[in-house]
Amino acid sequence: MPAEIDHISPPRLHPLDLLCPRCGTQKLAYLRRDLHGDVWVCSQGRGGCGALVVHRRLKGRAECGIRARLNHCRFSDWRPCGPET
Repeated sequence: MPAEIDHISPPRLHPLDLLCPRCGTQKLAYLRRDLHGDVWVCSQGRGGCGALVVHRRLKGRAECGIRARLNHCRFSDWRPCGPET
């Protein structure tokens, strides 16, 4: 088993150009794919809060949106991420 993976899977949905919904100061950086969408992180190294943000489509909806992870099991309310789908 290799010690490092030398590639990153591309996002399932469109790229995000949004500020962090938790702290509102830093842009989000792509982290990895998730089962139903993508996981983005607030740029903690540049003074952000390090919050994880899930970007996905809700079941039965055509538009995509984001939810910030508040703690281990809780997420913020889902909100549309923009006009792109």
